[in-house]
Amino acid sequence: MPPASVPRAFEPLRDYLEARIAEGLVPGAVVAIGRAGGPVHQSAHGHRVIQPRPEPMTERTIFDLASLTKPMVTAPLVLEVASAGKLGLDDPVERHLEELRGSEAGAIPLHALL
Repeated sequence: MPPASVPRAFEPLRDYLEARIAEGLVPGAVVAIGRAGGPVHQSAHGHRVIQPRPEPMTERTIFDLASLTKPMVTAPLVLEVASAGKLGLDDPVERHLEELRGSEAGAIPLHALL
């Protein structure tokens, strides 16, 4: 799927998302940016479903609440613990999840997961 057309101000965001999709980190994403006066920019990138057949992401794709709960709860909690000095955002994940020790995922720094 070709990269979504976006205004120049949002090209870095589009490029970032398209790179993460190309790396296989996420199948797709929807961006909605607004101000008090209403929407400023919306765009869809990648796919909402990969199997059994790819289906493109659309600006109207609905995400279930579970998809939002993980980042909306985990990120602030990790930042709170980090600000208390109990972990570092540059720590590899394996430092805190021993089942990932020695794996490729274990080497990922915590900040990359937020």
